[in-house]
Amino acid sequence: MERMAELSFRPERFTLGFYRVLKRSKYIDKILNVEFPVPVNELEDADENKDQARLRIPLELRVEIYSYLIEQIKKIFLESLYGVCKETKKLRKRIGFTDKDTYCNCTLQKEERKS
Repeated sequence: MERMAELSFRPERFTLGFYRVLKRSKYIDKILNVEFPVPVNELEDADENKDQARLRIPLELRVEIYSYLIEQIKKIFLESLYGVCKETKKLRKRIGFTDKDTYCNCTLQKEERKS
């Protein structure tokens, strides 16, 4: 981010996100004999109430990393919006987001339609 600022690059928004896989990937990797970038057995159930809930990097680690990145964005890019993509309500609450904070590229078209 510091290098971006040195180059006078000023993004309008940052969208932060983490690796996640479907729960059934626990079995697919064994069946297909493939390796995922992050070992599936190190991921946790995000405790979502969805049919296709995802396995994610543990919550505490995600909170720590997002908090650090957001702190840097606020410090270096004062005017930039930032958001998290496809995250749980539990995590969003932990890092200070409300349900109305949707500064993510996924919602960009929706926001533009409103204006």
